[in-house]
Amino acid sequence: MRHSSILQYSLGLTATLCATLGTALAGEPRNEVVTPPPLASPWEFRIEPYLWTSGMNGTIGVRNFTSDVDVPFKDIFSHIDMAAALQFEARNGRWGFVADGFYAKLSASGSIPTPLDRTADVGLKQFTGDLYAAYRFAEIPAGFVDAYAGIRDNYMSLDLSARGPTHSLDVWESKNWIDPIVGLRGQWDINDKFFLAAQGDIGGFGVGADFAWALQGTIGYNFTNKVSTELGYRYYKTDYSNGGFKYNIAASGLMLGVNIKF
Repeated sequence: MRHSSILQYSLGLTATLCATLGTALAGEPRNEVVTPPPLASPWEFRIEPYLWTSGMNGTIGVRNFTSDVDVPFKDIFSHIDMAAALQFEARNGRWGFVADGFYAKLSASGSIPTPLDRTADVGLKQFTGDLYAAYRFAEIPAGFVDAYAGIRDNYMSLDLSARGPTHSLDVWESKNWIDPIVGLRGQWDINDKFFLAAQGDIGGFGVGADFAWALQGTIGYNFTNKVSTELGYRYYKTDYSNGGFKYNIAASGLMLGVNIKF
């Protein structure tokens, strides 16, 4: 009997301890592993393919032979072999870094109205590329203003071939020059959908071109907070001469672009 009482006492004590431990464990909160969300990148990116329907007006010369040029875009369009334009921007806080490139290749052929019945073929290649840093010195909920400085790379090549009954002429000339530029750009949001944007700069200062300047104004529409479009007008004037090469041309026309942010 005594052994039975000890056994019953031991079993009862064990059950009581187990119940007490289970209750204590049930009352304690379980430690769960919480994975923190990934940190957002401080960098923002924007890409804008665009179309610039530019005409040309001014003076161009090769080997001291100069010619006045006044050609609207509608006359240039049929002679475009290739054209491409793209702008890319990387932004971190108040600083932005922008690359903007425009390339066009044109060609034309025809007869020269002279008694010698000459024919001529003309090829033109042009590239303009901007690379600059922008600092956002003013910002409000409805807009911002940036100051920027950088370089503008200009490349131009002209290929002229003329044929006649007894004589022929072949001229090829190319020039590449880099202009320092400084400017301002800004944007004002009319509402959550429409906005106005403007940009202007000056450059050259005798380093490359004697003087160059550009202006652009657009009105835009936000499809989403990541995609927008803008339509406006761009004007670019440069006055460059080197040896027998002269390029004093104003290019201007409507532009249409699509901005994609990521």
